[in-house]
Amino acid sequence: QFIVQTVGPTGVCGTVFWNNKADKPEQAIQRNAWTGKGFMWSPRGSFLASHHHQGIAIWGGSNWSKIARFPHINVQKFSFSPNERFLVTWSPFDAKHPLEDNLVVWETMSAKKVRGYAVEQGVASWPLIQFSHDDVYASRVGEDFLAIYETETFTALDKKPVKVDGIKECMWSPADHTLAFWVPGTENTPTRVSLMSIPSRHIVRTKNLFNVIDCSMQWHTEGDYFGVLATRQGKNKKQVICGFELFRMRQKDIPTDVIE
Repeated sequence: QFIVQTVGPTGVCGTVFWNNKADKPEQAIQRNAWTGKGFMWSPRGSFLASHHHQGIAIWGGSNWSKIARFPHINVQKFSFSPNERFLVTWSPFDAKHPLEDNLVVWETMSAKKVRGYAVEQGVASWPLIQFSHDDVYASRVGEDFLAIYETETFTALDKKPVKVDGIKECMWSPADHTLAFWVPGTENTPTRVSLMSIPSRHIVRTKNLFNVIDCSMQWHTEGDYFGVLATRQGKNKKQVICGFELFRMRQKDIPTDVIE
């Protein structure tokens, strides 16, 4: 199925179609003023989420009825966990009310609030909470720490975050309980890319990268490889050189190939 949204005088109208390969698309349902800001499908297509100023609603079933509502005023960003078990919503940090949760984790089917945070981070690093492929673990990058949670209780592993000075971002393997993260270098230290096994939090591989000004990470869809695009500044300060670090995850000691 796919959805077409059109803006009318009463709000955003949504029309869901069956995507027939041979014939023309068949309309499943049309609803006026269905959303305020747009729609999002859940990863497996089980739900359709509508975005409103007051929060998020999810719809589904043969009649496209409302399944749950997640109240979050001025919500700007939201995302599902890979198995659709959780929904995460975010609104801008309110300095006048610094203790109010602006980052919230919800249980999708019950609409129960699982965990809330008051964070000043923007959406540049969205999603602020990431999940393992099976929704068993979640992670959040903060200022100089990496928090890893068991989603059954949403408590931190070993009851404390991992201290990682200067950590930039993290990314879960799409097939294993392996978490990749990188830390920018300084004048005296190289940029560091690390692979951590969960739940032991043991670092299984680290690679130091020199003269790097930025990194971009990407996992192979089945977790067989992990790639890093390292951007370096040339000797003349004007030239930019890109190099790929390819980690072979299924081989002993996780060897790397370098392509410049």
